[in-house]
Amino acid sequence: AVMLYTFEIRRKTAKLLYSEIRQKTATLLYSETAKLLYSEIRRKTAMLLYSEIRRKTATLLYSETATLLYSEIRRKTAKLLYSEIRRKTVTLLYSEIRQKTAMLLYSEIRRKTVTLLYSEIRRKTATLLYSETAMLLYSEIRRKTATLLYSEIRQKTAMLLYSEIRRKTAMLLYSEIRRK
Repeated sequence: AVMLYTFEIRRKTAKLLYSEIRQKTATLLYSETAKLLYSEIRRKTAMLLYSEIRRKTATLLYSETATLLYSEIRRKTAKLLYSEIRRKTVTLLYSEIRQKTAMLLYSEIRRKTVTLLYSEIRRKTATLLYSETAMLLYSEIRRKTATLLYSEIRQKTAMLLYSEIRRKTAMLLYSEIRRK
């Protein structure tokens, strides 16, 4: 009964996390980011859940009778899982998403910004191509625009993703554990 119960918790938690993460990342990130995140989060969450449940329940398995064990394990596992899963999942998600999103966004924005800036500046400064002003303008605009865009997008994306995922993960885990 204990093995089935822990397996069911692990299966349902992984299923809920997988479903919620897939839905949210699909609308927020490019398809490549969603694939990378899904694979990484599913692997790390499964490993954490399995090792944490096995470690926490192993110390209780031989201490009391089957009835007491079931009650005690259910109570302590629910508390430990809620706290541990929320902490580790939020940390992993925030770190992983921030890192990969920042890399992808920076790369994509830098590429598109440089292309757009180069095209626009070349078109508008066609009459000034041989003057010092045109060269200075192009260099300064490209540097400042790239810096401002990268800083603003990274900050807002990280804040939005972190806030949304922390709220949804906490609600789902709390709801699932309370229902159990």
